[in-house]
This record gives sequence, C-alpha cells and structure tokens, in this order.
Amino acid sequence: MTMTTAQPQPSQEGEQVRLLLAELAGQGICLELDGENLRPRGGKLPPGMRQRLVERKAEILAYLHHQPSSRNGQTLPRRRFLRPAPGADASPAEWAAYYVCNGFSVVHVKRGKKGPDYTGWQKNPIKDERRAVQHWTRHPADSIGVVLGASGLCSLDVDDIDRARPALGAVGIALDALLDDPAIPRIEGNPQKARLLFLAPTGEMLPPRKLTLTGKNGQPVMIFELRAGLVQDLLPPSWHPSGKPYRWLRAPWDIEEIPEPPATLLNLWRRWEELQPRMLAAIDPDAGQRQAEQAACEYRAHQGQGETGWDEVRRQIRERRPLAEQLARMDAQERGRGKYSCILHPPDLNPSFWLHGDLWICAHGGAPVGFTSSKTGYSVGDVVDLYQFSKGLDSPGKATVELARELGIALPDSSERAGRSLPPAHSLTDPPRDGKLPVEQSAAPLGGPPADYSIPPADCCIPACLLHPYPMAD
Repeated sequence: MTMTTAQPQPSQEGEQVRLLLAELAGQGICLELDGENLRPRGGKLPPGMRQRLVERKAEILAYLHHQPSSRNGQTLPRRRFLRPAPGADASPAEWAAYYVCNGFSVVHVKRGKKGPDYTGWQKNPIKDERRAVQHWTRHPADSIGVVLGASGLCSLDVDDIDRARPALGAVGIALDALLDDPAIPRIEGNPQKARLLFLAPTGEMLPPRKLTLTGKNGQPVMIFELRAGLVQDLLPPSWHPSGKPYRWLRAPWDIEEIPEPPATLLNLWRRWEELQPRMLAAIDPDAGQRQAEQAACEYRAHQGQGETGWDEVRRQIRERRPLAEQLARMDAQERGRGKYSCILHPPDLNPSFWLHGDLWICAHGGAPVGFTSSKTGYSVGDVVDLYQFSKGLDSPGKATVELARELGIALPDSSERAGRSLPPAHSLTDPPRDGKLPVEQSAAPLGGPPADYSIPPADCCIPACLLHPYPMAD
C-alpha cells in the first residue's frame, strides 16, 4: 500500500502560531482571512489578545496562507486542520464551532434521528461559528451533521460490511484495505457499520449511489452508499438512532490531510450503471432477476390505473409490434440474447438494457420515458414508451394514438369521434425525472502515487438477464 510522504515539521514560529490558534479555539474563537486582514469569529477576544495578534500578524498570515481552505470560491474543509480538536469533555457547541472553523457546513439534527426534520437545510447550512455556538448552546442535545456537497466532501457509508465485501470485491475494490487504511478518516456509530470520509474531487459533481437488495418484506435493504452532493452525514459527538454515540476511529486532524477517494472507488462512482449488476450478482446470483421482476410488477400495477379501453389498445400494440422489432427500427445494438446497449443512455458500452417479456428494463434508472421503480431504481417500459422516445413525443398518450393508427388498431369510439380524448399522459411517467446522466470527468489523484486497493475480481455467477458478455471498457 502506498503511503503519503510525511510533511516537514513546522518551524518554531509556526508552532507558536498553532498554539496561539489553539488557545483561541479553546475559547470558541477562530481567525479567518479577509485579504491581508484577520477577523475573529465565534466570540469576543479576551483582554490582551488583540495586541498579541497585532504583534504576530505577519506570522499568522504566513501560516494561514499555507493552509488550503477554498476552491473556486467555495469554503472547504482544510486538508490539514489548523488546531487541536476539542477534548473528550467538550460541549457540542465547541465541536460544532470546531467543524465550522475548518470549513465544514453543518446542520442540526434531533437526537436519535439520521437527518434534519426541517426544510431548506441543504441550501442554508451553518457556516458561521457564531451561529453554530448559539444553536448548540441552546440545543445541546442536537446532533451535528455535515452537508457533504457544501463542504466539498464525499463518503463511503457501509451498512452491511459482510455483504459489501464481496460486492466491492467483484469490481476490484478491497473493502478491508480501505477500512484499515490509516490515511483515511473513519467514523463509527453502529459497530456493525462503517463510514469513510474523503475530499470530493476538484471540478466534479459526484452523484449519490446506493447498492440495495430487496428484503423479504419487499423493501430495499441497504448494503452501502457512495454519498455526495445535497446529503448530510452525522459527525461525532452525535448519537446514532441505536443509542450509541458516533466516534472517530481515525480523525481528520490526526491525519496529514483528508484524501480524495482512491482511483478504484472513483471508477465505481463514475461507472455505477455498468458495475452495479456485477456487485448484486456477487452478493446474490438471483438478486438481479428478482429486482427485475419487482420493477416489472410495479410497472404493471401502475399501468393498471389507466382506462380499460386504452389498456386494450396498448395490449394489441404490444402484440403487433414486438420490442425487438421496435429496437431494430431504432438501430439499437443487440449484445446477446435479449440484451442491448441502452439507447436511452448513450454511450452504453456494456449492455444495461434488456428485455423482460413484453417489457424492457434499463439498469441506469431515470430514463426519459417509461416508469422508474421506487424500490429498485430500474426504469421499465414497453414498446409504446420506446416509440414515444424515438418520435420525440411529449406523452405516452400521443405515442399510443400514433402507433395504434400506424398499426391499424381501432381507437376507443370517443376519441375517434371527438379526436381529442387521449389515454392518460401521466400513467407511465411518474415519478418525475429529468433523464440526465452525470457528466463524467477525470480527477487527478493527490500528490504521489495512489494507494492500491485493487484485488483480482472473483469469479461469480451472474444471472442471464444481467450478464455482461463483453469485457468492460476502459
């Protein structure tokens, strides 16, 4: 494993500045740069401190200018924390002020909850130490959450370590090596779970990712999450819903710098749609098939909310225009029996789109047509939805009418006479989505060669509907 090269020890002057900042921190005060000026935040300077700051201003400025704290105008957590952390007996207000002073944008969460219960927290987190001290002084029982996107952070949150280990191993990531890496901050709430904290890559908006299985009650069971953007993670000394306190197993201030995710983890983040089926198959060879069945059942139940006359029209359309024929008309590339490169999310170098009876299923999710399963994240549709996409129509109702006329299928009498009654346009397009995929950008690793978390991918049985018959693209 590659280790980060040790930084040189601070000079005597730098150590004196660090101790001065630590003294201020003990009183809930942080110094912020304002050009070539210093502004205290979080409290009133004690007697005599202003004069000490004036005398050492040049040294303090030099010290702070060498601590990276912003990127493109956005306040970020410092790769190296400026001062010692509060002690074991510190109050939540001291901890909140400490996090804010080091670039974290925080929110308050009721004790025992995993997220805020008020609106607007994503766009208006606490970034000012004074606000942080005021809130947690008044509400010391509240937990402290960090808004990842606003703080320039991302995280790997593992709910089921035993299942996450083979899932990540199937895509070449050694989970145990990540969890044990002394250069990666790690938080623990429930001892059966783990969370690793990273600095988000420069210039890239990583989307949240979730790997789930369908439980016995039909509800999704979380395996792990790649968390980023408008989500929050609880920080120590918050309380887990189980009643156990969150704690740092490896704190960022004890590490030389908060690292970016290793290359193998970023690769998974960017190629999630391709690699998700492989991870599911490594945990449970039948998981993909069950999730496909569940998504199809949700689709049929949702479609059944329509009008009977139009249901019959759509049934006849499916009989007369098979999916394979419509896909051929759309120049879709077949990649094995019943598997295609996804025409809804090009480019799709590995087949993430397959046929399931008279329905199609897209592993990407968020397709611009059809229905997206709330439980599996898969998108599902039929030939009418593909026709709608190919013709650029704005509703499945219009697609049903046009395709029915093209195939010579009689429409319900009311629409033939009036020419205005269409099948419900909403029945297959909920829930709303924009159909856009994240733009993939490469991010250079931090200085020095990256740590190697790769392991040879294990052979695993992949269900036929999800099998990738071609090698993954680089």
